Amino acid sequence: MRQMSNHPQPMMPCASRKLPDCLYRDTKDKALLCRIAATRTGAELLLEQGALACLSSMQVLDRHPDIKTLSTAASMDFYPSISSRYMQILFPALNFCDAILTSLGTKNQSCTAQVLHFLMSHNDTVNLVLHSGSPYIQLIFLKELARLTCIISRASQQDVWLVCEPESGGVTQLHRMQQLMLALFPSFVVSQALLQELSGAQEGGDAHNSQVVKSVLWFFRIACNLVLFARNIVASQGVDHRATRVIFKPTLGESRTVERRFRGGM
Repeated sequence: MRQMSNHPQPMMPCASRKLPDCLYRDTKDKALLCRIAATRTGAELLLEQGALACLSSMQVLDRHPDIKTLSTAASMDFYPSISSRYMQILFPALNFCDAILTSLGTKNQSCTAQVLHFLMSHNDTVNLVLHSGSPYIQLIFLKELARLTCIISRASQQDVWLVCEPESGGVTQLHRMQQLMLALFPSFVVSQALLQELSGAQEGGDAHNSQVVKSVLWFFRIACNLVLFARNIVASQGVDHRATRVIFKPTLGESRTVERRFRGGM
């Protein structure tokens, strides 16, 4: 299998004539992999040939741009933003993981282990996205959060102790990732007040109606992924006492309300 490209150029702020070609070839290669991974035989072949290992070694995925909140100011840049170029590289990789999980099933331990290894290989990026998760981030980052939480929730059907050795550092990373997923719950509890806030956060006339609808749609997808994640980590618990823990802890504090400061970038 041909080695996938690992170009750091998309993270460079300056324009390059070679950049569009690099992005095109990278997107084309990953699109082909997703087509092959759509079948069970193709997915098994790609795992045997180390496709996910190649994705795990892509250092460009560790250069995540700053996550920004909503803004009513329209972008007038002719050249795609750094965030857009980064997502052109990340989204196909996440789509490939999703295709692998769909073809081989979430009960396939080898498949789940390799997908989780891919996520742990880019642990800093995963933690940044989950830690910065909010209903008020820009649409492109909402899409990223939805795709990432989808992969994590589906891969969580396997018991963590069956995927990683207890003495390895991977268990700590997975535990941290699970805690960040659970910490997102208060921000993505569906309520009428929150939906009104999401609509109000993007006021700007009829031209923004489509943007509002898309943001709400991705918000619901994230909420569904979080519920699926909680269900899976409970259902995957075995008789091993090491995997037993409290998911939602009781508290005397008030429930988290809508954080308006996200809209102002505070």
